[in-house]
Amino acid sequence: MTSIAVQNATQAWKELLTRLLEQTTALEDQNGETCYEIRNILVHIADGSDTLRVVHLLQNQPAWVYPGADELRALMLGSGDGALEYSYARKLFGKPGVVHEHILPLLRTHKNSRRAVATLYDPRNENANGVSAVPSFLSVQCIADETLHLTVHLRSCDVLFGLPANLYEIYILQEYLARELGIPQGSLHILCTSAHLFERFVPDAQTLQASLNETA
Repeated sequence: MTSIAVQNATQAWKELLTRLLEQTTALEDQNGETCYEIRNILVHIADGSDTLRVVHLLQNQPAWVYPGADELRALMLGSGDGALEYSYARKLFGKPGVVHEHILPLLRTHKNSRRAVATLYDPRNENANGVSAVPSFLSVQCIADETLHLTVHLRSCDVLFGLPANLYEIYILQEYLARELGIPQGSLHILCTSAHLFERFVPDAQTLQASLNETA
């Protein structure tokens, strides 16, 4: 397993883009897309407070329309009753809501518990209509000592376009939980089974990588 330890989200994004651009062997995915991939990579981020900056970097690209902070916040923290096709909020805050019915009560009474876990995919429900809808964000686990640490499992991550949104969503979930528990935010840990870059977007990734190098 590959492991990366960085100070912030911008560095995590830059490091993953750099490693993918260094890949020389491409593969064809289930949809027939050619991509470069790193499997089973663990990313440690000491402080994720700059995640919105990463989102803004993509929003500022004139060729793309990228979701804003409000839309991403609704996807992760909203009521889960909106019109979005897939909402993590439905799993976390809907009825029953694992955040308020399990995670927060558990950590308030047993802050070092290893059982503060939420699973965001249930194949019995997701595939009930014969349509396979497997979300990227599969699970989250919280550890609360003096700060709140968050570990998430991503099934698959398009590092160029998907990771910035994922980083922001994970950070604001951690922010919400830490505020509810009355403790500071700690580190973020992301286990990604497939971190990939589509071949057709390699020139865009190179442009963004150069921009990140200039602002480092």
